[in-house]
Amino acid sequence: MKKIKHIHFIGSKGVSMAALMDIAKGQGSVVSGSDILHFGHSADNIHKHLDLVVYSAAVGEGNVELIRARELGIKLMTRGQFLGEVMENFDISIAIGGAHGKTTTTAMMNEVLRELEPKVHIGAGESQFRIINSESGIKGGLNKKNTDCKNHSPITKIQAPTIFITEACEYKKSFLELKHDIAIVLNTDLDHTDCYQNLDEAKQAFYEFADNAKKIAIVGDDFNDCKLLNAKRIIKAGLKIDCDIRAGVLRRDKNGHYNYCLFIKNKLKGRIYLKVAGRHNVVNSLFVIAAALELGLSLEQVRKGLGRFNGIGRRFERLGEADGNVIYSDYAHHPKEIDCTIASMRECGYEHIFICFEPHTYTRTASFYKEFALSLSKADEVVLLPIFAAREQKTDGISSKSIESELKKAGFAAVICADDYMNACEYVRKYIFRTGQKNANINNSAIVFIGAGTIDGIAREFVDNFSN
Repeated sequence: MKKIKHIHFIGSKGVSMAALMDIAKGQGSVVSGSDILHFGHSADNIHKHLDLVVYSAAVGEGNVELIRARELGIKLMTRGQFLGEVMENFDISIAIGGAHGKTTTTAMMNEVLRELEPKVHIGAGESQFRIINSESGIKGGLNKKNTDCKNHSPITKIQAPTIFITEACEYKKSFLELKHDIAIVLNTDLDHTDCYQNLDEAKQAFYEFADNAKKIAIVGDDFNDCKLLNAKRIIKAGLKIDCDIRAGVLRRDKNGHYNYCLFIKNKLKGRIYLKVAGRHNVVNSLFVIAAALELGLSLEQVRKGLGRFNGIGRRFERLGEADGNVIYSDYAHHPKEIDCTIASMRECGYEHIFICFEPHTYTRTASFYKEFALSLSKADEVVLLPIFAAREQKTDGISSKSIESELKKAGFAAVICADDYMNACEYVRKYIFRTGQKNANINNSAIVFIGAGTIDGIAREFVDNFSN
């Protein structure tokens, strides 16, 4: 992508757009943007001296800045198109897609490839991408020969390549605009029901994203029914016996951290030890291993990189304690993600799990309220917050009470709908007081604030106030 003098970003408050603004500034462009550099959106922000206007998928066709840019004939790009252009500046670009696990896997990949100093674009805020307890940077060269996966031809150049890693969001199919060498598809679940009518439509988008890879597509167990047409080569990673790279003989320690036997082409390559909880992170690590070996890292380098990774913010993040209750924040906003969070907590030995859940968007709640109820019923007590609307408008007839009703229908009585954040925090405070009493029969208790909206800030404020 050639240097562009002046770029304006519509919807620059979004973390992905903000990151792209930083990249553009780093390339010497003058940047401006609505929401941050200008308050709100106004046609006055758009003028004839702009060379390019980039807009996010959340911006509607009726946006005044977008309309004005079209009137002036200014070149337009979607966020995905601009990101695709940025990716072509690098020797190797890795795009990580999937309904769940993108941010964690991107951060894990960044840690393992840290010797190569990759540029990382993340669709999450700094608090989420913050790697917990990360050690200082690694020194030393890169092992160019990949002897651990010799049936594959590494795509590295003679000199260490420049590498770009990005999350690939399926919202409004924007990931189909990317230009990536390596596609990673962690899973193909249905999440954005405001964009996809059903699971089959979502799967087809993921298949197309994988097929757009210029060199390699690394896919999971749920790609069995798909034959890619264009991707040069397919690597399958997962737990099934037919996977090219798989994990077996899984074990976990008292902290819920897994270790496993790594098999490449069904040949044992020793054990891998993780410092993050959850069986799902075993699968995430397999995708990282597959990509890292393709880039020429030795298995020992990969093993050390995974051993350094301690997780990231808002992914089963421990915030503190209150009267014997351990308090966590978690970004889960899909039923399957909540399943993983609760399963990880049980594996860590928590006997009583108290969840404060903020549903994210009305369309997702309307589509999955029954599934949310089923997932939440695996906890012991639940407080439901009002729905966080995000980019949507309030929808009549859909509320957190839909989830509460399903829970009670199933015989789960320990659920309360809070009117607001203060009300929810009062329920949590009373729970802590109850479990902190000498005669309480609850052992190994955990409280987890779950959701993709503003609930993380509430959780941190709650911990601060309680400790004070």
